Formats: sequence, C-alpha cells, structure tokens
Amino acid sequence: MRHPHRPPPRRLVHRFRRLSRQSSTSASCSGVTPLTVQTRTVLSSGTASLVGLIYAKLTARLGYAALRRIAAGTWTAALLVFAVAEHWAVLLLVPVLTGIGSGITMPTLTVLVDHAAPAEQRGTATSLQATALFGGQFASPLVFGPLIDSTSIATGALVAATGTAGILAALFRLREPDQSTDRAEPETEDRRQTPVDDSSRHDT
Repeated sequence: MRHPHRPPPRRLVHRFRRLSRQSSTSASCSGVTPLTVQTRTVLSSGTASLVGLIYAKLTARLGYAALRRIAAGTWTAALLVFAVAEHWAVLLLVPVLTGIGSGITMPTLTVLVDHAAPAEQRGTATSLQATALFGGQFASPLVFGPLIDSTSIATGALVAATGTAGILAALFRLREPDQSTDRAEPETEDRRQTPVDDSSRHDT
C-alpha cells in the first residue's frame, strides 16, 4: 500500500533532475568549471603531501603546539584571501593555504590522540576523530549554505574566518604537551617488572 504523503518515484526523479540543472547552472554562472575544481584539488592535495614529507622535521623543530597554531593561521588566511580576492591568480593561494593546514592538522591530531588515549581506547578515539571530521564536512554546507544565499560568498568566508581565528586564539593558551613523562613511565614499569636473579644475590 502506497503511503499517501510519499511522492511517487517519477516525481522524485524529476526533482533530482531539476536540482541538478539548477546546481550546474549556478556553478557555470559563478565561473566554476571542472578545470577549476581539478586545479583546486591538485593544489590542495599536492601541498598537503609536500607538508607530509617534511612533517617529522617540522615536529622536531617547532613542536605540536606551534604546528596547530600554524594550521589554524593558514586556514584563517585562506578564508580571508577567499573573501577579498578578485583575481584568479590570488585565489590560487586558497587551496595552497588549506593544503598546508590539512597537511599539518591530520597527522598532528592522530599523534596527539595516540598519546592522550589509553592503549585499549585508541581505536575508539581515532574513530571518533574521523567521525567528527566527516560530520563537520557534512554540516558545513547546511550551516554556511543558507548564510551565503542570504548574504554573499564573502560574508560566509568572513564568518568562517572568524571561527578559525577564535580557534587560533584558543590554541595560544595551550601549552606544549610534555612527552618526557610518557617516555619515562614505560621505563620505570619495565624496571619494576624485571625479575631479579636469585643466584646473583647468593654469589654476592
């Protein structure tokens, strides 16, 4: 039995087709082409990969706290450039800056979660981290889409930049995590668990 409030399948197909045409029309009017999307993706992923190659050196020289501040700073700069830039060459800085932030943030969060969570809960903590990441990617169009429709793209970028600037300010209040205690605890536990040879005692 068909539900009285459920639209028939043909109407759903027509709705999806109409939404697809509207999306493609609005994208073409705003100057977004497949080449633009591919260029942005290549620049962002390529920059993140380059950061990953030197991540160990960056961590040894700067530390985790400084890297998190740099990541939030690059995201804020990317959003500000996106809001005010009018030339396509300047807009190329946006995927480069976001790539730097992503290339720093992902391994840093993974390492910090690994240090903070107990061994039996590291899998759960990593799963929650991935869930929060994808949840943010899903929720951001729902939040900023109506805002941009009612105002402008620049306003949406400025509001997002305000949020990342707040994160940057909060990160300046965090201290560098002390890893010396984490390394010392296993050594002390190993010393406690090391059996003492009774024969050596009798020899002495």
